[in-house]
Amino acid sequence: MRQLCKHPLLAWRTQPEKRASAMLRPYREQFEILVAQRGGMFFWRLSPKAKKELGLDFKSVSPCSSRIEHWLSVGDLWQALFHTGGKPHVFLAEPKHSAGFDVYVEWQGRAYLVEIQRTPLTTKAWTEKWDQRLDWYNARAFEQAPWYRGVVPRPVLILKTEQEDSTVGLPKGALAFKSADTFAKTVVFRKTGLQ
Repeated sequence: MRQLCKHPLLAWRTQPEKRASAMLRPYREQFEILVAQRGGMFFWRLSPKAKKELGLDFKSVSPCSSRIEHWLSVGDLWQALFHTGGKPHVFLAEPKHSAGFDVYVEWQGRAYLVEIQRTPLTTKAWTEKWDQRLDWYNARAFEQAPWYRGVVPRPVLILKTEQEDSTVGLPKGALAFKSADTFAKTVVFRKTGLQ
């Protein structure tokens, strides 16, 4: 529901949650509506029957999961990309053989390995986290990944905390953004030359 509320047709309206709920109501048979234990938020997710009809076999995330906010952030990234510049050609959440990056995405003719960080980390923890990913990246281990298609992915960090980039110590060539929307708009503007 949170992602639907950000849709351009709803985001500008008063009470976007109410409008999103009204839009989904005719499709109730395709969704399960669950309530999270923390915060009492409602989550709409595809029902097992709908997933089967669509040929999808992924495991649904429990609304009680401690990682629900992480998964919603991954969904926010997909939404930002889709609404800014079209559907990503490839979008893999938690891809295997990615050294822990959260998303591999091919979009707007480019490839990215995205890390979404929601909680602050110490400089030492950041160093350890990036060292692991950079060792893998610099060894070009991504070339052996089943999702690799010949386009060298660029590392991206979406930092959803108030931490400063200097604490993070980003590696050379990596991009950092404060939100998925900023990342998507920056990529589109760079490609089109718009400012």
